[in-house]
Amino acid sequence: MKRLLLIVIAVMFVVSYSFAAVLNSGISLGLGTVSDSDLSKVYGSGFVINPYLGVEISDVFFIGLGYESGYKKEGDVGIYKENATLKISGFQLFAEYRIKVKKFAPFLKLGYGSYTVKNSFKMESLKKYAFSKRSSGVILGGGLRLPLSDSFSFTGELDYLILKVKPFDRNVNIGGIRVLVGLTINFNI
Repeated sequence: MKRLLLIVIAVMFVVSYSFAAVLNSGISLGLGTVSDSDLSKVYGSGFVINPYLGVEISDVFFIGLGYESGYKKEGDVGIYKENATLKISGFQLFAEYRIKVKKFAPFLKLGYGSYTVKNSFKMESLKKYAFSKRSSGVILGGGLRLPLSDSFSFTGELDYLILKVKPFDRNVNIGGIRVLVGLTINFNI
């Protein structure tokens, strides 16, 4: 994954210096859910933060690199309601197809993410069930950009992350819905 990230960063810089380009840097905040119904009952939705950097490679295409973090939820598991923690974070590589309609710019998003999923327990006897797994998944989404000026845009976004993890004997979709709002800064090069 590190090699892929370096390649993407190199491509972004080559594209941005090959012709006049617009670099975007931004941050989105919002709620993230867990798709698996059993885990969702225990942990529920949580706060996510997603800083990103990207380049507009044409009027309609954008490629970017982001890092999602912040989802860390505690919940009670088992018949004795033992305390457990679930943490999800990871890198994202994505592309957006944007359509400019008057002042608005709706977009569709397709991406790939490499995530770390950690589940831990406070009680000593349950620590053998803790796990830390790396997994990759697909990001599907869409949203709306609203330019506030030539340099700033407001963004609203709805994503779905498909992220399967096999901690024990079954696969679970630890991904879920992300509802995000953010602010983007545009740099003309």
